[in-house]
Amino acid sequence: MRALLLLLALPCLLATACAEIPSVYTCTSSAACVADGVQGVCEPTHWCSFPDSRCGPNGRSYGTYAGDGLAGICVTPPDAGSDAPMVDCAPPSLEPLHLPPPARGAGEGDLALGNVVIDTGSPGDGGTPPSLSPPVQLPSGVLLEVSDQDCPVGTQNCPELAVLRVRKLTIADGTIVYLRGGRPFVVVAADDVIVGDGASLDASGQNWPGAGGAAPGSGDGAGHDGDDGSTCTGFSGGGGAGFGTPGAAGGRGGDQGCDPPGLGGPPYLDAMVPVLIGGSGGGAGHPMSGCSQAAGGGAGGGAIQISTRTRIHIGLSASINVGGGGGWGGIACSSEGSGSGGGSGGAIVLQAPIVESAGDLAANGGGGGGSSTCVGSGCTSSTSGQRGNPGSVGLAAASGGAGGVPGGSGGAANASPNPGLNYPFVASGGGGAVGRILIIATQPFVMMGRVSPAPTVVGPLCP
Repeated sequence: MRALLLLLALPCLLATACAEIPSVYTCTSSAACVADGVQGVCEPTHWCSFPDSRCGPNGRSYGTYAGDGLAGICVTPPDAGSDAPMVDCAPPSLEPLHLPPPARGAGEGDLALGNVVIDTGSPGDGGTPPSLSPPVQLPSGVLLEVSDQDCPVGTQNCPELAVLRVRKLTIADGTIVYLRGGRPFVVVAADDVIVGDGASLDASGQNWPGAGGAAPGSGDGAGHDGDDGSTCTGFSGGGGAGFGTPGAAGGRGGDQGCDPPGLGGPPYLDAMVPVLIGGSGGGAGHPMSGCSQAAGGGAGGGAIQISTRTRIHIGLSASINVGGGGGWGGIACSSEGSGSGGGSGGAIVLQAPIVESAGDLAANGGGGGGSSTCVGSGCTSSTSGQRGNPGSVGLAAASGGAGGVPGGSGGAANASPNPGLNYPFVASGGGGAVGRILIIATQPFVMMGRVSPAPTVVGPLCP
């Protein structure tokens, strides 16, 4: 890194006027973090860190050119009981993630919402702006607009964001705000954000993706379609989508399972959610000859970020849900059809000095669809898998659809999604994976409700 800064300074030796040398250095890989011959680590914050015995055995602290006031601060606190001296503590930055600096401002008006659908619109050239249905006249000082996303260099999938700028946001008790559309949804607030008792922010995948989620069969962790029977006499189930973990494979079709399954989708991103995107779509189950319609995969759960300067409060029995959609059941026409894979859960990012929840935070995967079945001269379509949902007892996994054989259940909590099952000639779909939940707070996270999967919690960098 010192070598890099010398290179930056060299033109100043040759020119009459020079720009100021940058006071911070942003990394994109650990290969860029070298100081005085010492190899460092490019942390998820995109600042370099280096070995530091003050931070305990194998400890690291942020380098001289780290931003956000982190220079010299331990990346992880010293182990309990360590003789290493403590360093000055600093809270994590509460600058809104994923937004470029000019777009991080909050609004100046208060907004209360009841039962409403927020459509984040279609991104890209010729896209549509965000909107509310039924139409809501936004108070003065409240904005709902589109912003570019601030993504790491080289990111290929960096979608636009729909940003709601308020002073204070309240979701009324017992109401549901549905979030749909092609852009992830971000709230930037100057004061409290309150999800009232029994209220819900719902960006789960259903027959459509949640806000910022991917359509069936698409996304960075898309599940693979079932085989078309060209390998042997059967037709296999679609694979579940991946995100926080891999998705589960569909079942094998054909005599004794000779037909290869639709593979589950891969995981993507890391626990620090460097890009705000939602879950991916499950793969389609393949129908047998004579059926033209394949069972579509479950859609991906959406992506929600709430950034405020004061407090986020999730009320009693309230929820923020970005579960993946359930895969369709196998479609029966003149013969049987295989089930499709479940969509993966999306992303929840909560960023405030105080984050407290007496409700549910859920990014569970959707269940795979069951296979259809034929008995005698009649064929019956199977049912679709459940969408990823908090569940009535605990944060239960979404069940696979019923049929000749049931679909695999979706991922939930610490459980991986289950694969589809084999059935003569056709098979069921695999379950979708969990998404990711990131909580950044300057005070301890207060969780009196339920959360699935286990969140990544970033608090003060040392006790």
